[in-house]
Amino acid sequence: MHRENGAHYPKPTLTALVPYPKGALRVARRANGRSKSLAQFVGLSSMSDNWLIFIPTDPEALPSRAAADKAVELLKTFVPEAYEVLAKFSERTEFHCGCGNWSGVNCPKCGTDVEEWWKDAMDKAWESEFKNLSVTTPCCGHSTTLNDLNYVWPAGFSCFVLEAMKPNIRQTTAEQDQALSEALCLKLRKIWVHI
Repeated sequence: MHRENGAHYPKPTLTALVPYPKGALRVARRANGRSKSLAQFVGLSSMSDNWLIFIPTDPEALPSRAAADKAVELLKTFVPEAYEVLAKFSERTEFHCGCGNWSGVNCPKCGTDVEEWWKDAMDKAWESEFKNLSVTTPCCGHSTTLNDLNYVWPAGFSCFVLEAMKPNIRQTTAEQDQALSEALCLKLRKIWVHI
């Protein structure tokens, strides 16, 4: 089983491997109907890949299908050499992070490193399938959500993702990011994912 910094990495979407509690992997394996190695389960190969993903800053926010289609076409103009560009809707809230770019998580109020506590908070939130993201940080008692913690490399929760696989660019501009936000009628969080 692949482990990094004590976290397990099953794959809730095609774009991101995320630190999930052990139970989540068991649930995913049961849902698949048979047990596989983690690498087989998540479809990993020895090659690395990159994705550029955009998620709403509000985990429950969803664009219309028409807006999502418009954003896909717009993103294709920003990443014309991308292997694939698509929009995904999920019935459940999913956590998206940079995977190989993961750099930790801090309290948004006092800046304390809360990664060890975060792992337990993620386990607890997983019990409700991420429907309840409310937390109180252990360092200074700050009431917030798992989505609003200060992820050193951007991360967050959503039921929608706009993604470009192998985008073949260094970065999108602020103007391009704003255009995507306007196309979806949502505030967005940009995450570079490396697997």
